[in-house]
Amino acid sequence: MLDLGLNSSANNTLDRDENVALIEVSVSATILCLAIVGNVCVLISLANRRKRLSRMHLMILHLSLADLFVAFFNVLPQLAWDITYRFEGGQFLCVAVKYCQVVAMYASSYVLLATAIDRSV
Repeated sequence: MLDLGLNSSANNTLDRDENVALIEVSVSATILCLAIVGNVCVLISLANRRKRLSRMHLMILHLSLADLFVAFFNVLPQLAWDITYRFEGGQFLCVAVKYCQVVAMYASSYVLLATAIDRSV
């Protein structure tokens, strides 16, 4: 039977492994930095184009924006959670962050799907 009491044996199973947490924070921070720098470079290169954007360039623009959305609303909250080991926001912020995480992932997937359909048709 599961013992959910506050005795020492229950607390030992819920302790955080600091070595694993350090690796998670390092990987998340690296992913966040690469996503921001890479997608900002893509946006700058698209903004510096002299010609009008083609359909493919427009899809790349939308994919880059969706990836930035994933970086800021999916990776960044996870990084903050890994650093603090708990969610510091209230109920509304928790729901808003979880909603944005799902929307960001779907937006990125749907832009890729739209690009694939556009290229095949």
